[in-house]
Amino acid sequence: MIEAYSKMIQNLFNVKIARVKKFDKNKYIIQIDDYFLEVFTEDRELFEKVKVMLCEGNRVYEEQLLKQAKENFVNDLIHLKFDNLELMLNRSDMLQFDFYIARRAVMIGLEDMHILFKNRNEMVLQKFKEDFYEIVLESLGDEEDIVSYIGEDKFLICKKEIPGENILDKMEKLKEDIKNRTGLKSKIAIGDSYDMPGLEAMSYSYQDSLKYMEIGKRYLPEKDIYDFWEVGVYLIYMNMDTFQKKKLLKY
Repeated sequence: MIEAYSKMIQNLFNVKIARVKKFDKNKYIIQIDDYFLEVFTEDRELFEKVKVMLCEGNRVYEEQLLKQAKENFVNDLIHLKFDNLELMLNRSDMLQFDFYIARRAVMIGLEDMHILFKNRNEMVLQKFKEDFYEIVLESLGDEEDIVSYIGEDKFLICKKEIPGENILDKMEKLKEDIKNRTGLKSKIAIGDSYDMPGLEAMSYSYQDSLKYMEIGKRYLPEKDIYDFWEVGVYLIYMNMDTFQKKKLLKY
């Protein structure tokens, strides 16, 4: 990435930039990670401009990599898509995701999101995701929460459990913040919290949120926030066999 970006800057400033093996204080050299790039110019001001652009470009690129790594990690986690447990734990360490903190999955569905991005390029969606992550994390106010896009119109929060917290009030505030800052209505499904550390807990909670969202939108479309207490009776009904349903409806 650094080499490709340096070529673009070469054309922009009409200056030669080349990779060298080591730092030399007598030359205009920029160090980025393990890269040493020499800028062939006598103009100190030009060198500083090139340095700022290269360093900023690298910073943005690393931020994008981290965000993509979080999305991939969350998607693999909720679907339990991993073969190597040690590698998954290493990824969690890199992203500072502590499996020994109690968490639950909170799914956010954005209404009309598909209309907003119809015929728009990927960069527009990427910018929206970055802004949306910021909205969610600011609203929740906990840096240990992780929010990720999981496809279509859905985002998922790996929400840290806080003793005594009224999560319904938190979600009501989040819904209003989303509406005020994006103009989009949202529906939120809160998965159950499981008293168990490890990889499976978040996956179970995600499956809960997925079911609660489906049931809530089907049977309680006038409501916007769903949890077990809101949709539990419908969940029980859906799990009955045909005979049990007929018997229940009879009485």
